[in-house]
Amino acid sequence: MSTLAVLYLLANVAYFSVIPLEDIDNGTLLAAQFMDKIFGKAMGQVVLPICIGISILGVVMSELFGGGRLMYTAGKTGFVPYGDVLGEIHPRFGTPVYAMAIIWALSLVFLFAPPPGKAFDLLVELVQEGMWYFYALTAFGVIILRKRLPRYPLRRFRSSLVLSFLFGALSFALGILQFYPPAEVPGKKKPELPYYLAPLLGAIFMTLCLIPWYLRMWRYVNKTGIQLLGWIEAEEQEVLMMDD
Repeated sequence: MSTLAVLYLLANVAYFSVIPLEDIDNGTLLAAQFMDKIFGKAMGQVVLPICIGISILGVVMSELFGGGRLMYTAGKTGFVPYGDVLGEIHPRFGTPVYAMAIIWALSLVFLFAPPPGKAFDLLVELVQEGMWYFYALTAFGVIILRKRLPRYPLRRFRSSLVLSFLFGALSFALGILQFYPPAEVPGKKKPELPYYLAPLLGAIFMTLCLIPWYLRMWRYVNKTGIQLLGWIEAEEQEVLMMDD
């Protein structure tokens, strides 16, 4: 992890050492500008985009793979309606076929529904900028679990509490800083959409998501008496007893 962090910092140092400040964020990929200036247009405009496309394909496939498993787990635990369907495993391939189908369908809607151009870019920014808050929640959740279960037998990796806190605080700060107006660069064309539109829509969307969360995790539980979170404590106690 430390090696990746150092390489990432060195890559940014190389970018800023080669590319003038006024050319940054001009609509052209930063790595492509760097490759153009160092290795020529063939590398920057042909080879690099192909490599980036292959890399993005791998990221998309991994996201779909992980998203299907999350949907499957949410169905098995009853966090979402029709959990018996979403939690079904294909008898031949051993995959959550219905959960994967929903993820694929949602991905196609987000890919083809918005028109190309500003609307699609806004949708991408909305998703990316909202993720900072979930990064922060994940980091703080790690700290809570470490404090609540300091000796958990199934914990194969123990992250540093200091680094977890710093990552969570930095992620939350980056989410808040999205509402801060960007610096004006002389000669740079101002964006057509307000800078705060994407983070504002993201905050509104996350707030609206509290409605189905309340209906399922609170109202449904109080109405039916089904404890959707009871399995977590039972599993933790079972594992702790095994360790004893």
